[in-house]
Amino acid sequence: DCLGHRLSLCCGGIMKPWQSVSARLTLTLLTMTLGSLVGLSWVLDSALKQFFVRDAQASLERQSSALATQLSQQQASSLVRQLSELTSQQQKVQVIVFDSTANARVTSRGIGDSSTIELPPQAIAKTLSGAAQTGQFWIATDAEYPWWLYSTAPIRVGDRVTGAVYIAMPLRRPRRRR
Repeated sequence: DCLGHRLSLCCGGIMKPWQSVSARLTLTLLTMTLGSLVGLSWVLDSALKQFFVRDAQASLERQSSALATQLSQQQASSLVRQLSELTSQQQKVQVIVFDSTANARVTSRGIGDSSTIELPPQAIAKTLSGAAQTGQFWIATDAEYPWWLYSTAPIRVGDRVTGAVYIAMPLRRPRRRR
């Protein structure tokens, strides 16, 4: 009886569950497993985003190049407008066609809720000098679509640059309305 009384005084009575070695090891392993899963999901999310951004950028480059090639063969403004509208509506992108003096000839928006997006500085000037441009930019005033990808391509007739095609798309696609 005396020994039992001393043991209860010494050990503080009944041992609490989190004080046992096995409970501490279990909590440590659970915490490490949870941390690893969170880290792995973050890495996977980041890699997938980069993959989809690169894929979307490559698609925009192909679209701008193909449209520039088609427009180099068309001089009638009605055909230029039709090709631009068709591209913007099918691909859900914004298309602007510029003449050789950097004036917008045609603007087509295939993204319903967005306004015309302001171009990155010097993108068209560089394109009119013959160099295609690609990239992404952020628009602070557009809450629906703040991040955009873009691609430009020069319109060539022979060796001469006669204009430029600019195509932009938001990084977040609009939701389909039912």
